[in-house]
Amino acid sequence: MNAIIKSIEGGAQSHGGIPFWSWNDRLDTDELRSQIRNMKKIGMEGFFMHARTGLETEYMSDEWFECVAACIDEAKKQGMQAWSYDENGWPSGFAGGKLLEDPKNFAAYVRIGQGAYPAEGDILGVYTLENGELKKVSSDTGAENYITVYRCYDRSYVDTLDAAVIKKFIDSTYEEYRRRTGDDFGGAMPGFFTDEPQYFRWATPWSDTLPALFKQRYGYDISSALPALFIDFVSSDTVSAEEFRYDYYRLIHELFINNYQKQIYDWCEEHGAQITGHAVEETFLAGQMWCCGGVMPFYQYEHIPGMDYLGRGITNDLAPKQLGSVCAQTGRKKVLSEMFACCGWDVSPVELKRIAELQYVGGVNMMCTHLYPYSIRGQRKRDYPAFYSQHLPWQFALEDFDKYFNNLGYTLSLGRETANTLIIHPMHSAYLGYKRSADRASIAELEDKLNEIVDLF
Repeated sequence: MNAIIKSIEGGAQSHGGIPFWSWNDRLDTDELRSQIRNMKKIGMEGFFMHARTGLETEYMSDEWFECVAACIDEAKKQGMQAWSYDENGWPSGFAGGKLLEDPKNFAAYVRIGQGAYPAEGDILGVYTLENGELKKVSSDTGAENYITVYRCYDRSYVDTLDAAVIKKFIDSTYEEYRRRTGDDFGGAMPGFFTDEPQYFRWATPWSDTLPALFKQRYGYDISSALPALFIDFVSSDTVSAEEFRYDYYRLIHELFINNYQKQIYDWCEEHGAQITGHAVEETFLAGQMWCCGGVMPFYQYEHIPGMDYLGRGITNDLAPKQLGSVCAQTGRKKVLSEMFACCGWDVSPVELKRIAELQYVGGVNMMCTHLYPYSIRGQRKRDYPAFYSQHLPWQFALEDFDKYFNNLGYTLSLGRETANTLIIHPMHSAYLGYKRSADRASIAELEDKLNEIVDLF
């Protein structure tokens, strides 16, 4: 037993917390170094240098990288890790706005309209629906009602389904960090946190790369049955509504995983760096349909797979179980969760302990503490508190808190999960029925059954 205790004491710090360190003001290198020493004192393993609302030092400027260099230097002195966050805000992918200067990079989505034959708009297809049969038309046939599918663009985010766009993101951000940090890249600066990447979250996603790729993959025209993404029909000239939805969501899911996450992972592998972070809306099927079409394959392409858990409410534990399952299958020993955001100033250490332990039971063994702000000046104090920096009156208690979870996380990493029941995730079944117009209601039965199973184990 003494040998086990000694082993845990020796390895616990490797599973220490790595907070989101919010760089949210005019940065001063002396103050940055002081805050790093404070993190070390309370048992944190490192930090994510996170550009965030309120930042007055220009992102990715010479001054920015002078601050990065100072933090890497201090981290080495303290035996800590200086991780980079890969964006100025979130979701990751737009390179602090640089990629949004070119409309060719914009995220795209589709919407549906019904009524008279359309006279204008960015139209992908016009259709009639009679007796359950969908037909694409090229002119006004005198029908009483036409279904029109329009293409739209959003200038606030990028097309993460397009490999060329994500290559630009890598070149402008990852390559720049590699150039600027030199010999520390992949060492004292181990890698990056990528945060909430997604295909278009707020409507049915689209990419201008889809028509050619869809035809190559399935052998039929994507525009032949696009209304299936919004409504049901029995048949069209090519496929049923369910068949089309499955083909569509399977393809965009694979494009997102391969062109965003795998491309970044492969780049990190090539250059000796690591990637961690999380997708978004991992906790329910409809949320995964909003954002990625299935989060579990995302985790395969992270060196430290991660999730997030927002707020103080206790929800079902699908998210940590999904994450823990992938790590058990792939042999990943570190499993990260961004936690404690939106808990409010009145949260207590006891409540935080309960929130964390729920996730550690499911497979998590490291925490990304949200948030450790550089400054709480002005509006900055309202950035999803509570904070776990020196601004917190009871921050001294975090030394024991972190020691407990560092020990627990490392101990859990030494074990191996044993499961005698195989559960097939129903994500692909969701493709068949999901329609953004109905949202969760379109797959409610499937989701409810999944939650019942999750609650059993």
